[in-house]
Amino acid sequence: MDGNIIVPISFLVSVFGIIYIYITSKHRERIAMIKYGVSASQLTNKNRDLAQSLKYGMLLIGIAVGILVAYCINLFVLEKYHPVFYFSMTFLFGGISIIMNYKLEKRKTNT
Repeated sequence: MDGNIIVPISFLVSVFGIIYIYITSKHRERIAMIKYGVSASQLTNKNRDLAQSLKYGMLLIGIAVGILVAYCINLFVLEKYHPVFYFSMTFLFGGISIIMNYKLEKRKTNT
């Protein structure tokens, strides 16, 4: 078997394994809660779910803006491909979006 195919296959198997373990542990937790008579309403928290989706949405938008800014820098300023701009701008704008999310959540909890 070619060595180039082993890495993607092992990556996909690892991701599938992590997702499988996560789902089965959640299932076992729910079964244990039902077994001991704990209410199922304690399993979900709507405010937390909305905050998580806002955080991930802002992070993905920040990453996209970072990639776009890096592309514009490479295209218009340097006119030469430098991959360091893609990594740095992705992390910079991703971090900025998480900090903005923190400020929004803090402001929301204070009011």
